[in-house]
Amino acid sequence: MRVRGALLTIAALGLAATPGSAAPRQPSGPWHVDYDTAQCVATRDYGTQAKALALVLKPSPNNSVMRILLIRRGSSEVNQMPALLRFDEFRKSTNMLTYSDEKNHFSVVAINVPMAEFKSHIGARYLSISGGGYDDSFALSDLPSLVAELDKCVFDLQQFWNIGEPYKSRIAKPAEPIQPLSRLFSAGDYPGIALTQRQQGRVTMTFLVGEQGEVADCTVDSTSGIAALDTMSCYVISKRARFQPALGPNGKPVRSAHTSTVVWRIAP
Repeated sequence: MRVRGALLTIAALGLAATPGSAAPRQPSGPWHVDYDTAQCVATRDYGTQAKALALVLKPSPNNSVMRILLIRRGSSEVNQMPALLRFDEFRKSTNMLTYSDEKNHFSVVAINVPMAEFKSHIGARYLSISGGGYDDSFALSDLPSLVAELDKCVFDLQQFWNIGEPYKSRIAKPAEPIQPLSRLFSAGDYPGIALTQRQQGRVTMTFLVGEQGEVADCTVDSTSGIAALDTMSCYVISKRARFQPALGPNGKPVRSAHTSTVVWRIAP
């Protein structure tokens, strides 16, 4: 992996307001790309020292989903609500999840977007998110360069964790859960918000398994379209799953990735 905390310095470009709308927020700093050992994260500040606000992009290890997060100081109730995501004139109806990062005292808005769809809009001038009383726009610049940098980071991540066909020969025996993953879930794990709205769905995740059998990170590869179901799937796996680690050709534990699908259904 590259050195953690690599900085992609790109000057912000000015952007005029679109007709009939308020001017999008302008960035107050460059994109920062964090080359972590278990994830790739791009962050850009749009707030002030007194009122922090950041736009965060996190691609999945398989590069199939882009997670878009808005992070600010404060707290939020855990809630899921319909949302409208816009890249310039393109509009997408989706769901967003709000929650709090209690450790860092942040309020978070999260939306999952299929990577192919996200990349089809990397030339957009602004990104807007609205829903649940939240309505804001962010000026975008140099997304093609940023996405190319994230692609490089994901490539390194795949190499480090032996993900994909090029590294198949490094794993003689795949990681195996100590107990079936389906047993980790209980009826009480069904998110109340999704249960109330009778929402069901299928979530495919990739989680990174370390040499001690621990789950280092979990990312949604195929979203259910229901933010609460996606988030709870990764939460349960990250907190409860333990694995017999993958073994290399020499019989020693190696890092690997495990992909699994969770189907959320409400009994008739």
